[in-house]
Amino acid sequence: MISIITNRIAYSGDAVNLDFPYPFRVDDKAWLLVYVNNVLLIEGTDYTVSGVGLDAGGTISALVAPGIGVDNVIVLRETPITQLTTLPSAGVFPSATIERLIADKLCMMIQDIHTILGTAAAGKLVKWDAIAKALVTANSAISDLETTDVSSGLTASQGITYFKGSKFVIAFNHAGTKKYRYLDLTSVAATWVYTTVAP
Repeated sequence: MISIITNRIAYSGDAVNLDFPYPFRVDDKAWLLVYVNNVLLIEGTDYTVSGVGLDAGGTISALVAPGIGVDNVIVLRETPITQLTTLPSAGVFPSATIERLIADKLCMMIQDIHTILGTAAAGKLVKWDAIAKALVTANSAISDLETTDVSSGLTASQGITYFKGSKFVIAFNHAGTKKYRYLDLTSVAATWVYTTVAP
C-alpha cells in the first residue's frame, strides 16, 4: 500500500542534527538519492539508511551534521523503471507479490514522474531545480527570468540557456571553463557578447 503522495523531502542543516526522516517507502536503499548543497552523497560513506521496505519510510543518518542554514539536505526517491519479478504460470494467485512488487512499484514510479513534471503552478513556466531532479515554478509567469547564474551545476560539455534581466544567455562548460554568449534584448542593434564571467 502506498499512502504517501510524495517522494521527496528537504531540510536545512543546523550543524547538530544527523537524522533526516523520509516519510515514503523505498524497497531498496539504492533508490534513495541524498544531496547536501546539491552534491550527491554516497551511502555508507556519507550516511546510513534505515527503514528500507517500510510503508512509513525511515531515516537518513548523516555521518557529519550539515551546517547551519547553509547546507540544504534533499532526500529523493528514484524508483528504477524495471520489473524483475517473475510470476508463476500456475498455482495460487500471489496477490501480496503483485500488490507490493508491481502495483506499489508502478505507483512509486508515477509519483517520481509527478515530482518532476507536476510541481509547477498551473499557467506558469517551469525550470529544473538546482540538482536537475524536479521542475519548479519559474520566477516569472511570462519568462524563465533568473536573478542568479544558473550555470553553476554544469559539468564539462554541458550547456544551458536562460533569461537574466534583459539578457538572453547561452552558457557552456568547455573543459571546465564556463563560457557565455548573450544578447541584450533591449538593444535595437544587439550583437552577441562573449564572456567567461556570468552576465
